[in-house]
Amino acid sequence: QPSLDDDSHENFVHVDFFYVPSSQFIKKQIPILNDVFNKLKDKMIFQPHIYTFNYSGEQYNESNCVSEGKYCATDPDNKGELNGRDVLLESLRQICIYKIKIDSYFDYMNLFNQTCITELTEECSFKLLRKIDVDKNDIQDCVNKSFTDKKDTLYQSENTILAADLKLQRNVKVKRIPSIYINHIIYEGTSSSLYILK
Repeated sequence: QPSLDDDSHENFVHVDFFYVPSSQFIKKQIPILNDVFNKLKDKMIFQPHIYTFNYSGEQYNESNCVSEGKYCATDPDNKGELNGRDVLLESLRQICIYKIKIDSYFDYMNLFNQTCITELTEECSFKLLRKIDVDKNDIQDCVNKSFTDKKDTLYQSENTILAADLKLQRNVKVKRIPSIYINHIIYEGTSSSLYILK
């Protein structure tokens, strides 16, 4: 499978998917992207990206953010059971699965959309990891290492994964989620694998 590390990566189609795991709209998008990837995996570089926003000053809410407000997500239920930070940590788990193996990412996401999209808990995530035979310790280690500081101030420190995604999000000017970008141009067509492949 092509990689951004390849010298010839510019010769491949780049497909970037910006989303948040708490959005019900990804239920339709993930199977479509999975189909596109299966048909074009030798000719494309697929990358999922987590959409975040930042808060500063008095608006900063620790329960919905990490890295002191640099990366925030919307509270998914407004009931106090879940918060934006739960969304961000689930987001990081998903990107870490992608980094280990793209096929595992799609396996996980298809299961996630059936069972965990309204839970967004570590417990639910770990159950899915067992089903797809991915070591939860590898994923948790990846999440922890994406923060640059020591464990006692882990979530207050910079996050390398979210920083890279936010930079790209701003470069391509993402205005809505989920969004699919093909070669850094937003895809505005019909939401089907056939039209995306064309």
